[in-house]
Amino acid sequence: MERKDWTIAKWKKIVWSDESTFSQFSQGRSLRVWRTPEEEFDPSCLTATVKHSPSRMFWGCFLWHGMGPLVPLRESVTGQTYAKVLQKHAIPSLYKLVPRNQGIFQEDNAPPH
Repeated sequence: MERKDWTIAKWKKIVWSDESTFSQFSQGRSLRVWRTPEEEFDPSCLTATVKHSPSRMFWGCFLWHGMGPLVPLRESVTGQTYAKVLQKHAIPSLYKLVPRNQGIFQEDNAPPH
């Protein structure tokens, strides 16, 4: 409710950021497939699973005016590693992407942040 009256110009100043982990294969998660009984073993209805699929975490940011870098995170996300990402990538992205450096940085309030 606090931001319900914001203008488009104000929303254009927000820099959104987040981390996400990507895996090469599904890791035992149940997936639902709509199929007929005759399609039970059809390759289009099957997916491979791997017990220990390789995965990698990335950090990125975007805003109305463009996207920042997609940064691979090679270590656990702690307050220190997050601060390094902000210094090396988020702040330069703000200066590059936000007109007159008047951006508002938005993160998801995860504990390391």
